[in-house]
Amino acid sequence: MDRSFDLYAACFAAVAAILWFISAAGGLPTMVMYWGTAPANDPFYGALVAAARWNAGAAASSAASALCMGAAAALRWNPAIETKLRAVVPWLSARKD
Repeated sequence: MDRSFDLYAACFAAVAAILWFISAAGGLPTMVMYWGTAPANDPFYGALVAAARWNAGAAASSAASALCMGAAAALRWNPAIETKLRAVVPWLSARKD
């Protein structure tokens, strides 16, 4: 079962890397000076908001990867956890990985 968590961790880490690349690769438009405040449809502000959303998704995926790595390490450290987990979760009892 710990191999499954390792696979999930690798997938989440790959997704995080892709999301961070998308966040960094999108160029920022030229910043325009406004008197007072910038309008809501300012392209620079929109690009910053989009980059922040890509970063948030990447951070969430990275956190999921770290949790999967921790779960795999816990299963390797104490195999009794896997036995208890298989007793509680029915679909795990049929798997023999």
